[in-house]
Amino acid sequence: MLSVMCDDGSTCVKLAWLENGNIKTHISPNAFREGWKSEAFNQVLNFDIDGKKYAFDKGHNAILSTTNIAFQYSDLDLLAIHKALLTSTLSPQEIEITVTLPINKFFHQDGQKNMANIERKKNNVLRKVKVNNNQSFEIKSVFVMPESVPAVAEELKKDDVSPLEKSIIVDLGGTTMDCGIITGGELDVSEVYGNPSIGTRSVAIAIIKAMGIADSDINEYEANAILSSEDKRKEISAIINNRSMIDHVMTEINNAIENYAKSVISQIEQLQKVNRIYLAGGGAELIDNYVTAHFRNKKVRKLYDAQLALVKTLVYV
Repeated sequence: MLSVMCDDGSTCVKLAWLENGNIKTHISPNAFREGWKSEAFNQVLNFDIDGKKYAFDKGHNAILSTTNIAFQYSDLDLLAIHKALLTSTLSPQEIEITVTLPINKFFHQDGQKNMANIERKKNNVLRKVKVNNNQSFEIKSVFVMPESVPAVAEELKKDDVSPLEKSIIVDLGGTTMDCGIITGGELDVSEVYGNPSIGTRSVAIAIIKAMGIADSDINEYEANAILSSEDKRKEISAIINNRSMIDHVMTEINNAIENYAKSVISQIEQLQKVNRIYLAGGGAELIDNYVTAHFRNKKVRKLYDAQLALVKTLVYV
């Protein structure tokens, strides 16, 4: 049976699996609405969960928000997982899947596993989903891992971390900022912390507001697409109606990223003093330069390919 690794984040789902000995990956953005979408002209993804209808619809103005802490145990999380599987190169089949929980949901504050949350997550993912009135992938078993923690394991080895050093893993997701304190070179989690109000969603909302002022209504899916683009100005130029406002929108994006970085830095400073800082998650791509510059006396590292680092590592766990 195929084993699929799945980092089911609130803004996008990351998949990894082995195919002929090689790692294959897939990134799938989230954008769902209630009700079904017409199949008249294009192939669509219409879902049914326990009689409730949903559709993937990236252009709809009323897409359901996935950037909230309840996402992990919701219909939307289950939709996101199945949509990612269906848009990958995999064919529908029976699979076993490893999914993730934010650090502060997987562990209690004292570093012990939160078995209630883990079981709740498993039960949610095991629910049946119908797609276009047909059966989707059939998930036969579910394993749950903490976000970010496994991804830093290889980095700890590479960095030859001493038994006395303390490191903090900072997972910068769309909804939350989750941190885990690790002692030494093993995955010895001694403390966890989560802030549900610090996420890249704050930047996405700033983009939506700035585009609105420029007579251009966009949703969170489109804002996240701009945010993740290497050429944000080009993306904005393609969809903005008031082109005289392009510079204004770019300024608002840069200001929002800087404010996001300041919030992250402030939270790191409030935690116990550490020797090393490891940055993971999509937000790491936005602000690692700010964090590195601020913590000049610490060893700061952004995980390579931060968004896919976790699922790639899980393939070999």
